[in-house]
Order: sequence, then C-alpha cells, then structure tokens
Amino acid sequence: MVLSLLFVFLTSSSTAKDVGNLSMDDVYKKKIIGKWSEGESPYGISAFEAGGIYRAWMYENARKEKLLHTMKGKWWIEKGKLYNTVSEITPPIPGLNTDKVVIDRIVDITDDVMTLIDEGGLQYTKKKVKE
Repeated sequence: MVLSLLFVFLTSSSTAKDVGNLSMDDVYKKKIIGKWSEGESPYGISAFEAGGIYRAWMYENARKEKLLHTMKGKWWIEKGKLYNTVSEITPPIPGLNTDKVVIDRIVDITDDVMTLIDEGGLQYTKKKVKE
C-alpha cells in the first residue's frame, strides 16, 4: 500500500515541469503572447508576438506622454529561459549593442504576471497590459 501511494505521488509530482502533453516551455510560449508592462520611469511595454516577433516601446513615464524609443527584434523560449534580441532601436541609443542576446530565467508566467530573473540575478516582474 505504501509503495503504491509513493508511486502515485512520484508519477504525479515528477511531471511538474510538464503540463498535460505540453512542456513548460510550450506553456510559457503560449502564455507570453501579448503586451507586458514594466517600470515607472522609464515605463516600458514589451509585445511578444506569435512567430517570435518582439516589439517594445519606452516612455518617459507610465502616463505614456512622451515616447522615448521603439524597439524591434526576436524572442524565443528554451529550457526555461527567455531569449531576446533587439535588431532595431529608434532613435538609436548610443552604446547599446543591438547584437546582444539577453537571457532571463523564467520563474513563472501567469495570465497577469511574468516573473523573471535577469543575467545579474535580479528578479523582476512584468504585468500583462489589458487592451
């Protein structure tokens, strides 16, 4: 009896990284689609679109009165990490390398909040923008 309970526990909890027939990467790829906000000043909105298209808008503040920069690039998720590249910044930001791949570890993506850890080990969140 104890062995059968242990087997049920192990088989049901050992798949925590998978949901149904989808891997967590596949779940995150579906949940990330949409626009996400971050910060106060500057205030940023990142759009993760189907097909790996990334767009972003940086504003002076959350009231979005003054647009500072727009960005375009690509995103992908692999092994629990969000990869992002920016290929175009308008107007350009001096010293910002557009060839760099930014890698964030995904803590969780829910319907409303995305929690990530950046390359420096700092945890931060993005909130889903309601349209």
